[in-house]
Amino acid sequence: MPVSLVPRPLRFGLSERILADGSVLTAPDDAEIDALAAQLTALEVEAVAIGFLHSYSNPAREQYVAQRLSAGLGPDITICQSAEVAGEIREYERFSTVCANAYVRPVMSRYLEALNTELTALGFQGSLLMMLSGGGLTTLGQAVSFPVRLVESGPAGGVALATHGG
Repeated sequence: MPVSLVPRPLRFGLSERILADGSVLTAPDDAEIDALAAQLTALEVEAVAIGFLHSYSNPAREQYVAQRLSAGLGPDITICQSAEVAGEIREYERFSTVCANAYVRPVMSRYLEALNTELTALGFQGSLLMMLSGGGLTTLGQAVSFPVRLVESGPAGGVALATHGG
């Protein structure tokens, strides 16, 4: 088995459950979320990935926990929600994608924002677009929020160019 991006001691659970139809069986507990925020602060984490079962059908609980954690952790901590990053029914794919996004987002956002600042300082006034892994384009803001969508963009760009006779 490949090594997990998130080691077991850095994976945490909350008493929360959304059913497959999107109904809430158990809402997250504020005291539990606040205790988790304190624990994450003590661990000096830089990023948090949130993934709840069935959140693709009702992302409200992930959003709530993200807001509450953000209030407890502060604005400098990256928080990614699985339903926002990869809102699909398959939990493994959604969870691993949100973890990868949270893993690369602090570094990628600093890099992309520095690139934008430097281009602006050099007088660039156009739109800075990024190639997605599927061959499409995205804005700088979307690339900063969802850098995992840029993975494999180089090979995708080559294929996209080849289809246009470039």
